Amino acid sequence: MAHCLGAYCPNILFPYARECITSLVSRGTFPQLNLAPVNFDALFMNYLQQQQGEEGAEPHQDA
Repeated sequence: MAHCLGAYCPNILFPYARECITSLVSRGTFPQLNLAPVNFDALFMNYLQQQQGEEGAEPHQDA
């Protein structure tokens, strides 16, 4: 489920959001704004690696 919310859904929705933002900016007579494509799969994998690294780096406290 985490991959679906963290990578799959953003991959589907981002192109539509990018087109909507670009359209609004151009209709508002502002300078053209182009949002670069984003690889959400790679971002999500980096996030998971960071989370695993933080879990392994936490010192264990003996009670």
